[in-house]
Amino acid sequence: MQFADPCCDAQHIAATDQLRHGACELDCMPESMQFDEHELRLEARRRVATGRLPCEPQQYLWAGSGDGQLCSLCDRLIDSQQIEYELQFDTNPQLIFRFHRICHQVWELECIK
Repeated sequence: MQFADPCCDAQHIAATDQLRHGACELDCMPESMQFDEHELRLEARRRVATGRLPCEPQQYLWAGSGDGQLCSLCDRLIDSQQIEYELQFDTNPQLIFRFHRICHQVWELECIK
């Protein structure tokens, strides 16, 4: 399923990746790069503040093997070796948010503060 959010189209994601990783001259974050909890928490706060991520209890939550979709928090692919969380909310049920396990945990922590 594709994101209905216009901020999540391929052009926007490419531009975001360039800005986010421009300081280290990377076109995108390498999949082997470790997750940095502090950076993820900052990003979760930014995305909640700008409305890119909700901060409310989900209506539905599914978990399973990733299938190459982008994570709604870190914009990295969730591959088949990783657990993918899919969340759906009452306020916009046609929109599905996807997270890596660690990204989902970080998002939850930021929302309960």
